[in-house]
Amino acid sequence: MKKAITILLTLMMLTTLCACGKKKTVKITIVNDKGDNFAYGVETKADYLVEALRDTGKQLGLTFEMDNDEVTTINDLKVGDDSYWQLIVNGKESDSKVGEQQVNDGDEFSFIYTVKTAVEETTQEPAKEEKPEEKIEEKPQEETVQEELLGGWEVYDDFTALLEKEEKEIFEKGLDGITGVGYEPIRVLATQLVSGMNYAYLVQGQTVGVEGKDYYIISIYKDTQGICELKSINKLEVPNLMTKESDENDFVGAWTAKENEKKTTMAKPIQSSFEKAIKAEKDITYEPVQLLATQLVAGTNYMALCLGKGKDEDAKPEIYVVTWYEDLQHNSSLSEIKLLNLNYYTAGE
Repeated sequence: MKKAITILLTLMMLTTLCACGKKKTVKITIVNDKGDNFAYGVETKADYLVEALRDTGKQLGLTFEMDNDEVTTINDLKVGDDSYWQLIVNGKESDSKVGEQQVNDGDEFSFIYTVKTAVEETTQEPAKEEKPEEKIEEKPQEETVQEELLGGWEVYDDFTALLEKEEKEIFEKGLDGITGVGYEPIRVLATQLVSGMNYAYLVQGQTVGVEGKDYYIISIYKDTQGICELKSINKLEVPNLMTKESDENDFVGAWTAKENEKKTTMAKPIQSSFEKAIKAEKDITYEPVQLLATQLVAGTNYMALCLGKGKDEDAKPEIYVVTWYEDLQHNSSLSEIKLLNLNYYTAGE
């Protein structure tokens, strides 16, 4: 095998090609040799995956090495003669090298550490038919890992309190060593009982050298011995309604993320506006968790993360994104309610 070269050397040759690209958000998932799943939301202007990996390393502190434009090592986990990093693009296996794989906004890339089977390594004709043996169908590694992680999240049914001391310590241990973005935990949204406990945190983060802050959901696993491990980092995308023809420097009408004020409720005028907009909803009671963003139009659009509780006694609380509009006369109307896919943000779905 040729001597591995780091991805940074390859990327230097592509910098000029990618400099003019528009900002895109992609998801990069890494499944290691133990089946552990790590998912990351990454902002990039890359046209090709090789450059997006550089941005992943820069933003999250991950390391990649390559040989002949193929990934050989991720975070010190190196392939051998009988293993390789399988590339999955938007749910389908890809034969492209990372320098050839194009990147589009919203793409999902998975690198799965895969051990070659005898079927992959041999070109011999199958043996003559004998007594058939019962075949056991094995699920793909990625599907198995996702099934183990999905489901079972218990959303907190009360957000009147912020982080407890233990929750903050778990977050700090899980994020130890992560550089490039300053993450400030706000509250735990949900927990998942496994062989230990998974925690889903609502977080506000600021990239070093970049103005403005964004919201994230960060998932951290704490095992039965108290060891804490980062599982995933994913940005909560706030819609920017500027069209493709808009000037990138013209932010009139764009959504603006609101900075967390470390309060358990919204400001009274916004709370009052929210209650007017939501009053017609009878089947589910909505309680604001966090004001995410505002948009100045002929009036104001608001977007908030909310706890929703059904009327039935057995109904479990869930997380929603609620958008509403307040005109210049302070009349409010509901625009949209969407159920947040917590599994997507915590397990890389």
